[in-house]
Formats: sequence, C-alpha cells, structure tokens
Amino acid sequence: MESVIDTTLGNDKIHGKVTLGLGDTTDRSFYIESSHLELKPILESFDIVDAEHAFTGTLTDVAVTMRKRSGFWYGEGQLSFNNVGAKVDDYALQKGKGSIQIHGDVVTLQNVEAEINDEHLFLGGTVHHVFDEDPTLHLSIGLKEWSLAPFTQGQGTGYISGDAIVTGPISNVRGSADIQVHDVTYNGVALNRGTAHVAYGDQTIQISEMMAYTQGGIVSGSGLYHVEDGTYVAALSAQNLSLYQLPIDSMPQLQGVVSGDITIQGDHNGITSVQGTVSGKQVSYQSMLLNTLEGSIAWDGSTLVVPYMNGTMGSGPLTGNGQIGNGYIYC
Repeated sequence: MESVIDTTLGNDKIHGKVTLGLGDTTDRSFYIESSHLELKPILESFDIVDAEHAFTGTLTDVAVTMRKRSGFWYGEGQLSFNNVGAKVDDYALQKGKGSIQIHGDVVTLQNVEAEINDEHLFLGGTVHHVFDEDPTLHLSIGLKEWSLAPFTQGQGTGYISGDAIVTGPISNVRGSADIQVHDVTYNGVALNRGTAHVAYGDQTIQISEMMAYTQGGIVSGSGLYHVEDGTYVAALSAQNLSLYQLPIDSMPQLQGVVSGDITIQGDHNGITSVQGTVSGKQVSYQSMLLNTLEGSIAWDGSTLVVPYMNGTMGSGPLTGNGQIGNGYIYC
C-alpha cells in the first residue's frame, strides 16, 4: 500500500511518500523532503530523550529515503544543518552539510562539511552501533587552519591543518594524523612552520617525523605529550639553532648558534630538563665568548652541568668541564 503525505511537524512542512507491506511482511519504506525542519519535534516524536537535550537547531534541504526490511532500517539522503548545538567536551557542532547512508545500525557519512567552534572540518566514514550508548567511529577528518589554542589549554597560539583517521568507541577514541602548523607560540617558543605525524590515544599524544623551523634553525625529532597533566618529553636534533632569547627562565642566558642532539622534558610551566651533546659557534655567557664549542650538557631546572667541553677562545684552544648557575661559572 502506498500513499503520498503532505503534513507539518511543528511549524515545518513535509512532503513524503510511504509504502507499507501487506499481509505477513513488515517491510516498509518512506521518502521525505523538506526545506526546513526543527530538530526538537523530530526527537520528541521518536522519544529520544537524551538526544533531545544534546541536539538543537535545524535541518535544511532534507531529502531522505528509508526502507525497513526484515527488521532493519536502510536508507540514504542528504541534508544541511544549522545551529545544531551538539557538544563533545568543549567542541560545539554549529552547521554543515553532507550525505548519509543507513544500513541497520551502521551510518555512513559522505562529503560532510561542518563548522565546529567556528573552524572548518571535512568528514567521511562510518559510525557503527549508532543506537548504542557508545557508538564506534571509523572516520577520516580534514582540518584546515584550525586555531591551536583549544588543543593547548590556552597555553599556545598558531594554526594547524591536517588529515586524520579517528577510530574506536566515542568513550575511548583514538586517532592519527599528518599535520602542518605555522605561526605557533608555546611557552614563549616561536615556531615559524612545521610538519609531523601525530597519534592520539589514552590521553596521550605521540609525535614522530617532526620537522620544525624555529629560532632561526631546523629541529627534527619525536615526542610524547600527556594531555591530562601537560607533561612532555622530546628527543630532538637541532641544526643552527639560535640561543637568543630562548625562553628557559632559570637556565643561564647563553648566546650563539648551536647544533646537536638533545632530550627535553617539561610541563605547562615550561621546560624543566635538557640533556644532550652540542656543537656551536660564537657561544657566549656574560663576558666569556667561545668561537667554537663541542660538548655535552645536562640542565636540571637550576644548574647547567657541562661534563666535558672542547672549543676555541680567541686564538687558543679550550678544554674543560664545570657548571653554570646563579650567575656564576664553576670549573
């Protein structure tokens, strides 16, 4: 049996066609289209109480076909949405458009474009067990020129673009991405531009294949960042890195240009430990100037230890070891 329906839901007009199976079959199908639909009356009519509180806003340019066969729903359609108001943590879904397919409890998203916290996002993939409390995601996500401030709890600025894969249940989502950043500042460090591969899971961000241009030089390496407490560790290789105004408040204010391999640890308050081997030129501290320098360093947040050092000062060689701290040099 088939019928054409022209009706209203709330204040919105809906045009549709419904087909119902007769006899023993429970198969049915319907097609609806509407230029404007408020979400609240839809969720109320399906008695989805939790979603009613989570989602607000409107659907526009809706065209959806649904079929029920052997107890499962199948369908496809396209729509636009505006002022949705759905939030995950501090991220609010505002508006967007895209195509959708439904196969039982699996929803497939295609060519979805959305705005979240005034940032643009591209989305595609599947959501499994969509009617459960904790749906499972397998999504590809594209970001373009997102502000970094929300990712650093307001400690940093700059912009990030990238392509990511997000998988797993919403309660414990995991992801990986290839990213590009530019005009970044974090704890006083300025980064002109950079690229990296990033993996996220269990409140931990792993960074690999990093290449960054900062302090007049190039830094490559890998790192680990814990989201909950803001602690991090990084293994870095630096080339021609300027020490000028390097923002390590309690570390001796050295000047010059260095290269080397170092390990850095820190937290939201700044860098707390530095260890490694370095080489440099025109390295100075207070009135002492080294034309060239090779050595190892270890800094614990208060004292810079130099286990060994070889270099030149003026026209002569220099070899030694010692400590720098509290404005003094100890040899």
